[in-house]
Amino acid sequence: MPRKKTYYIFSISLLFALASIAVFTLMFMALKKKNESASALSQNIQSSSNQEENIATLKKNIQTTNEARNRVNSFIVNENSIETFVSWMEDQGNNIALDVTVKNVDLLPKKKNTLAVSMETKGSFDQVMHFINMIQYAPYQILITSTSLTSAVKAPTLASQSTPESKKEEPVYEWNLQIGFEVTSYNPVKN
Repeated sequence: MPRKKTYYIFSISLLFALASIAVFTLMFMALKKKNESASALSQNIQSSSNQEENIATLKKNIQTTNEARNRVNSFIVNENSIETFVSWMEDQGNNIALDVTVKNVDLLPKKKNTLAVSMETKGSFDQVMHFINMIQYAPYQILITSTSLTSAVKAPTLASQSTPESKKEEPVYEWNLQIGFEVTSYNPVKN
């Protein structure tokens, strides 16, 4: 009988041990699952926090660079700034006493932020050449597509010498420049 009792105690102990192991395994798996979900939630919270920090930093950068962006945007030619650019070109001609006439301005659909401009100027040779240099060195990316430079006699003047033999009429030429170019955007000066 003692053997039977020992066998009985051993079986109960074995069943109890197996039940304990099963309970601990289930508890461990449940805890592991909760730990994984808590970890995922923690990562979501961290990524949301990082996104909020990035948005705050981006807003701060936008505010601090607002003036610089506005300055750069003032040099980019687009539909809203065509009039500003054309006025600027006419003012440049007027500054050197050159008659500048804008013949045509088109926004090129195949090239982003690109204008096709054609102008005509009349003046002395020096004025016309100075105007071409001003176009070439303007703070924009400019590609000259066509030029036509012609001269015509404007009006005769007397020679500057005061001797009677040299009172010949000297022709004065008026130069006519027809120029076509494409304007893209601000082009910083390269040293």
